[in-house]
Amino acid sequence: MFQWLKCVIMADKRKKVALIIEAIRYHEREVMRGIAKYARTKTDWIIFHLDKIDNYYNFNPARIKHYLHILTEWKVDGIITRYPEEFAPLKKENIPVVSTKQIEKNESTFIVDNRQVGSMGAEYFLSRGFKHLGFCGFEDIFWSDVRNKTFAERITAAGFHISSYQILRDRKLFSWDLGQKMLADWLLSLPKPVAIMACNDDCAEHVLDAAKSTGIYVPEQMAVLGVSNDDIVCEFTDPPLSSIVFNSQQAGYNAAILLEQLMAGKKPACTTIQVKPIRIIERRSTDFLVIEDKSIAQAMDYIRKNSSDIIQVDKVAEHVGLSLRVLQSRFHEVMGFTLREALRRVRLDYMISLLLDTSLSIEHIASMTGYSTTYNLIRFFKDEMGVSPGQYRKANLGA
Repeated sequence: MFQWLKCVIMADKRKKVALIIEAIRYHEREVMRGIAKYARTKTDWIIFHLDKIDNYYNFNPARIKHYLHILTEWKVDGIITRYPEEFAPLKKENIPVVSTKQIEKNESTFIVDNRQVGSMGAEYFLSRGFKHLGFCGFEDIFWSDVRNKTFAERITAAGFHISSYQILRDRKLFSWDLGQKMLADWLLSLPKPVAIMACNDDCAEHVLDAAKSTGIYVPEQMAVLGVSNDDIVCEFTDPPLSSIVFNSQQAGYNAAILLEQLMAGKKPACTTIQVKPIRIIERRSTDFLVIEDKSIAQAMDYIRKNSSDIIQVDKVAEHVGLSLRVLQSRFHEVMGFTLREALRRVRLDYMISLLLDTSLSIEHIASMTGYSTTYNLIRFFKDEMGVSPGQYRKANLGA
């Protein structure tokens, strides 16, 4: 009897947390995984999903009164949602609401580093030897504009020209077919080969469809990069789409920590969640190197194929049949960065893929990447990234 009463009292103390997030997109699913990771560390959380309200992961603003009624009846303690405005009435009742909506500035919300997104896309294409570049975005969307601006700044600083195109959003002004024709005309006007960064994966899908309608070959004539790595979109495009990945799991984990603090009545030191791009998942849409110098192209191919090994610059020179001095000089002239830097970049990319895509130990990764000791790998990684491999994995995948 007393044991049963004790369980009831404990149940009454549990925190009721509602997740009003559509699990349609990869980013949102990863955010939810991050929240789940944190929730597993808490024995006093009860999770209430959107599907328990309407039996599907599709938020319906017209039914907000229904949602508010159910959550009030459930006596919710905190909410994590992509729709903070809709749940403002609960916030007025001192129920904390953490937003996952991507906006420029707001308390308790996600702040996406859009400048870093644009910069990462530019660096990626420059490293692959492209001299003709373009950006395709959606008109009047702030995050698309910021990514466009930063991408253009980096490309211009490298001494190359960039062409930008904005997809119109008002469908009252034109049909779908006309919109795609306008996009196709822009793609046809660009010198080839060209690299196109799209503001997100949906935009990249438009670009790929328009390219196919004009007979432009991807990636042989045009490489295309998206943003957000929505796996469903990326795998169903033709060819499969390369895309920039965010630290979405860690963002979800941090959102859960923030909600925990707010539910406890604490005043968090920071009420924003940083969402940052961490790497690029390469698929067929960018599987192309634009390097006219055959020796340099051969060198880059050799470096990429041996990313799991620690190879020295003299081995690369021996492979391409040039003296080290000549190769280093020509490599820097063609690529804009040194041969040693290329080796470091490719090795680092391979390490990051092992850290984020596998659960291998740091010791195992050190062995796989040719390091005689784990210490040597950690020292190299820390010199390049500013943190240890373990810290990097934790920061991007959640604790």
